[in-house]
Amino acid sequence: MNADIGVVIVTYNRQEELKKTLRLFDRQILAPRYVLVVNNASTDGTGELLESWLNQSDNRYQRILITSETNEGGAGGFYRGLEKSLELDAEWVWVSDDDAYPFTDTIEKAQEYLDSIRDSWDNYSAVCAGVLTEGGWNVFHRRNITCENGQIHNNFISAEVYDKESSFEINAFSYVGSIINRGKLKEAGLTNKEYFIYYDDTEHSLRLHHFGKIMCVPSIRVFHFDAAEQTGPGQRWKLYYRIRNQYDMYRRHMPEAVYYRYYLGLYRRTIVQLIKNRHSIEAKITKQALDDLRHRRFGRNEIYFPGAVIEDE
Repeated sequence: MNADIGVVIVTYNRQEELKKTLRLFDRQILAPRYVLVVNNASTDGTGELLESWLNQSDNRYQRILITSETNEGGAGGFYRGLEKSLELDAEWVWVSDDDAYPFTDTIEKAQEYLDSIRDSWDNYSAVCAGVLTEGGWNVFHRRNITCENGQIHNNFISAEVYDKESSFEINAFSYVGSIINRGKLKEAGLTNKEYFIYYDDTEHSLRLHHFGKIMCVPSIRVFHFDAAEQTGPGQRWKLYYRIRNQYDMYRRHMPEAVYYRYYLGLYRRTIVQLIKNRHSIEAKITKQALDDLRHRRFGRNEIYFPGAVIEDE
């Protein structure tokens, strides 16, 4: 017997983390319907690992591999994986990074919850696991994004709620252990692959929320190791995508007047910063991101990309 759940994992150059994640899916008490891995043009031996995994004789679930010729970013990888999931037979699709580690009962607990709401599946767009890290619940993966009195609020759910409530409703999630209703995926559409990286999952969840409830169920658990954010010239390229995509998400999902006020406010602050210090790298990156958003230039930027080193001038 298999769950009504398929699994989509996107990986890039994290062979050891992926190996552990695949091993944990092999150990599930209740097996998923399939595990689909999108290899985003890894160069660290991940391809060989996945070819070996694909040819294993264990037939508890179907094994599927998609290999990209170029690194399409997390957004492109999830687009490819979810696009393929529409052709497969699982009614629900678990999405996660290569370093999101399920517990042995994760799929079983997810199936139990899905069974409890089976008669009303059409009312639900997604069911999310609670995300644990070394310090306990990581509350930053699930939230409610609202607009009140012209202000955009990110309302994260407190750890106390995770401890006390069996489930609670949200409207925004990360792709770390979120289970999407395949029918709602068809209605809402796939990941916006043009984001390349960052905010693709948040934007997608806000879109899905228009078509049904999104619930977080803490008894469904996934462990995600959150390393400290690195800084320096080799990390600056990320700021471009964070700014461009976050503000495009506001453009798509917030009132027009609110979006323009936020956009113009950041633009003015950036220009002032450049007037004070024309060598400010962060201000230059922010201005480029906002300019590209204004002109609807998306996808992978030719200056800011994984591996790019942006030095001080």
